[in-house]
Amino acid sequence: MDDTDATTLLQTVLENVADRVADEREYLTELDSKIGDADFGANLHRGCQAALEAVDELDDPTPAEYLETVGKTLLDEMAGSSGIIFGMSLMKASAELESGVTPETLVAFTNAFRDNVAERGDVDVGSKTLYDILVPVADTLQASVEMDADEDELIDASARMVEAARRGAMFTAALRAKRGRASYTEWRSVGHPDPGAVGILIILQEIHSTAEAHVGETRDPSFKDGFG
Repeated sequence: MDDTDATTLLQTVLENVADRVADEREYLTELDSKIGDADFGANLHRGCQAALEAVDELDDPTPAEYLETVGKTLLDEMAGSSGIIFGMSLMKASAELESGVTPETLVAFTNAFRDNVAERGDVDVGSKTLYDILVPVADTLQASVEMDADEDELIDASARMVEAARRGAMFTAALRAKRGRASYTEWRSVGHPDPGAVGILIILQEIHSTAEAHVGETRDPSFKDGFG
């Protein structure tokens, strides 16, 4: 995929993600009210809307430049640790696409995003954060690419990534929070999924749906109706 096509696809992804986040804003805020500050839905919505405005001012950006701008905007517009983690991780990972968008650079992008979340958040698997989603998602994509997946087969890989993310979000519900504001709730955090993890799941669902529309094919839709 050349840079122009990739950036056009990224624009559609951002628009779809922004629409979905607007629809899920209250739900994400409700989740955050159980273990956090009850502002994640509003913050992510604000960040997505600001990102749409920011990228509209770009002149023929490369995919790396496009995602770096989205990351910078999320960093500036999303309050609290979520803005830092989402924004900085996206900015760092965007550099992996400077040589173009290929299966291999997508793996590098996903790995870089995951690793920056771990570094910025000082988290590991079991901390009840979005990192619990990113590890299986990155592993799923890498395994698919190592099987020499072409563009069509990457849609199957995308479907598997979403399923891995859904299972990861469910996994966070069983955990006691160890980092961030949620850790203050101690054992009361058990039984509630991490809002950031569910946010990543929503984003991945929209990436997958957009990719399906791009290639004109549909894979198993059973996971598309949200978390649970």
